[in-house]
Amino acid sequence: QTRAIGVGLDEVLFSEAEAYRELGRSKNGSADDLRAARAGYTTIIDHHPFSRRRAEALYGLGHVHIAAGKIDSAGSVFARALEENPRATVAPHALSWWARTAFQSGDAERAVDLYRRLINDYPASDLIASTWKDLGLVYKSLGRTAAAVSALAQVDMRFRAWPKVQAEAADMLLAAGRLDDIEDQLRLGQALERAAANGDHESVAELHYVLGRVARERSDHAAEVEHFTKVVANTRNEDLASFSRFFRGIALYQSGSALDAAGDSLAGGLQFEASVADLESVLEGGGTADMRLIAFRTRGVALTRLGLSEDAVRAYEDLIAAAPSALERSEFQLMLMELYYDLGRLDETKSVAGSLIRSDFKEDETGEFAIRDRAYFVLVSVLLEEERYAEAHRSATAALRRFPASLNRPTLMLVSARALFFEEDYSKAAAAFGRFAAAYPAHVDAGQSLYQGGYAHEILGEYEAAAEAFGRIAAQFPDHVLVADALYRSGENLYNASRFEDALSVFIQVVDSYPRSEAAEKALYSASWTYMDLDREQESLRAMQRLVEEYPRSGFARYAQFSIGDYYYSKKRFDDARAAYKKVVSLFPGTEEAKKAESLLADVREDLASLAYEGAFERFQQGDYSAAVRGFEEIYVDYPQSYSALAALANKGVALEHLGDSAEARRTYERVLSVGANDPETSDISKFARLRLENL
Repeated sequence: QTRAIGVGLDEVLFSEAEAYRELGRSKNGSADDLRAARAGYTTIIDHHPFSRRRAEALYGLGHVHIAAGKIDSAGSVFARALEENPRATVAPHALSWWARTAFQSGDAERAVDLYRRLINDYPASDLIASTWKDLGLVYKSLGRTAAAVSALAQVDMRFRAWPKVQAEAADMLLAAGRLDDIEDQLRLGQALERAAANGDHESVAELHYVLGRVARERSDHAAEVEHFTKVVANTRNEDLASFSRFFRGIALYQSGSALDAAGDSLAGGLQFEASVADLESVLEGGGTADMRLIAFRTRGVALTRLGLSEDAVRAYEDLIAAAPSALERSEFQLMLMELYYDLGRLDETKSVAGSLIRSDFKEDETGEFAIRDRAYFVLVSVLLEEERYAEAHRSATAALRRFPASLNRPTLMLVSARALFFEEDYSKAAAAFGRFAAAYPAHVDAGQSLYQGGYAHEILGEYEAAAEAFGRIAAQFPDHVLVADALYRSGENLYNASRFEDALSVFIQVVDSYPRSEAAEKALYSASWTYMDLDREQESLRAMQRLVEEYPRSGFARYAQFSIGDYYYSKKRFDDARAAYKKVVSLFPGTEEAKKAESLLADVREDLASLAYEGAFERFQQGDYSAAVRGFEEIYVDYPQSYSALAALANKGVALEHLGDSAEARRTYERVLSVGANDPETSDISKFARLRLENL
């Protein structure tokens, strides 16, 4: 029948498979439908080698795998679809889904390569805009903010979701603290116009939300209030509205504080009242645990700024006394504790926190927030402020044991580690910092934790462990502010572990990768001495010379220049040593190194004079008296302050005697006596000259 009407069996199979796949994806679909689709696609692939539907069948089969939850095998099938016919209509779609499944399988780098391939191989595809978007999100997952933003910026303005893409890119830049780049690289104003023109109120709200947070980062409270007000006016998302009221309430409080500080108490009071209204709205509507806590605290302080602090305290005390249940009482105690903490009344804060921890009210302690958990957190904060580190560690440990799922867990772990460090229990501190970094590798303080853990290992003399901890900072957080210094410390600890080649490699990495950092100066100096330990003396000297030339203002530059002089001095290369020491004096006047160099220059002059003296005396012994006369005179002229100078002048007289020039010899001995007669250190030379005169 199919042959009679000119339709191949493969076409029929393909149409059936597509229909079954669509049915399987529907609400009424079943696993049987997906199996039927799979069977149809597989028949085409296995038994119709010349079918023009093979690439499409493979593409459809890939989606059947996805529907069955087989992501890894789906990626392989999409790859086969692309290989089957790279020019097929479904080819860019197959490549897109291949990239998507790679990402879902955890291979983000592979996904990047595949999305890049799609962009390069199919530039005219209608998938390009969405591909740039997806590529940007993959880069975001890798923590490569610059690449992510660059990719999102490539999304065509005509793309339906372009305003949301702009909001996503802005959010990433905001999280990275790159506020100026938001204005330089993105077009949020145009995105707002586009979203508004399309009636896309949610995108309008999202963009204003980002702009409000930018204003918050810049402490532009008026702009912050304006943007968050527009979020509330446009969104139907209750969470977004709640966050916006929360941030607006905080901004109103900060604005009121500024007005109050400027002397406009009336205007400030109006801002405080508006702040209280926003924060109470957040508290009535729920909000996250952290939002509620901050809202409670800020509302209490705002009431205090309105002259109502004691009223706020009494109100909380009345609420505590009238609470119908232990749980509600504890909630009001929590508010009172927060108020005391913000008012700086630490003893009362600790008292209420302790009462909450010891109380017997029932609450779920397995979630992310618990009242006792917060009480512990505030108590630990107070103990840290009071530098009561042992108590802070004990309280933090108790909280961690009791509340394993707490949102405060990362901070409490870090506080516990730091308390151990301040207590000088470095072994436990190092282990605690390591646990924190392992448990929360994406935490903002993970890099700092590795650094402090490395430092604890270093203090303990555990150089291999210290080097590993410092090195992980660069590997895991390449953009961290501590990377250059951490690498330097890694090199220092490798050096202390006698791993000189590895240390040298790290030192050079610091210099080459972070040339403008202070760590580069230290690393170059350390590299120079590491070269010396490896008997690579010329490279050591070049490193020291480079330090002097490239970092002349560094404190290490004068050490390096002085060390160059010391090296030459130790090798008896006195001319080079003298030049190096003179450079110390001229480049670094007034320093300790310059003073030492001036002293050593005198020693070098003696050594040079002594060498010259030996040369002239050798001529004398060889009977070359004319050459000896010239040599002895040059020593006296070139090194007039040296001991050898006067001895050379005396021996010049002897050489003149051998030449038969008694008159000049006499004048020479007289010069000796006139110069050294009153110098006890050269009295033996003067005595010698006097005897020679008497014998002439």
